[in-house]
Amino acid sequence: MAVVAFISCRSPVDPVKLVLAYFQEIETTRRARTRNVLRLSPVTATSPANPPEIIALARGLFPSVFEIEPPVAHRYKIQARIRNNNKLDSQVLIPELAKCVPSDRGHKVDLENPKMVILVEVFQTVCCMSIVPSWIKYKRYNVVEYVQSLNREEPEGSSQDPRVPRPSGGQLNAETT
Repeated sequence: MAVVAFISCRSPVDPVKLVLAYFQEIETTRRARTRNVLRLSPVTATSPANPPEIIALARGLFPSVFEIEPPVAHRYKIQARIRNNNKLDSQVLIPELAKCVPSDRGHKVDLENPKMVILVEVFQTVCCMSIVPSWIKYKRYNVVEYVQSLNREEPEGSSQDPRVPRPSGGQLNAETT
């Protein structure tokens, strides 16, 4: 059974920065502090799930990343996931959203190794959108998959349950055994 939970952040907390900080902590500690969380999807802005409103949302959100000064060219990908909505088609929505990315600043579509990913999540009548970095590096913001990938990189014989804290200094002492 899939469960989707929404957690709201009040200003000045940025959901994208919050999720990035959590994944950076996982990268440092090589363990997750969440037991039942599979994926984190930060949401910067929402709108009703109809094409004109979604395009208006994109036009309001994209300048914060794609029109900064001095101009920085980004490789980007648009990742649209539509659930429980029969009126929207991602194959139609993605090209319309791509038109909202300024073409005069050197931004390029890169489906294999994007620097930025435009996440568009439609659930029933609501569209959630954000622009996130490191989406590929952090395994599509999948906590379990990312922890497992880090632990596969460890030397032979040093893997452990990702939820179990490591002792300080990297060695066991009499107090921790």
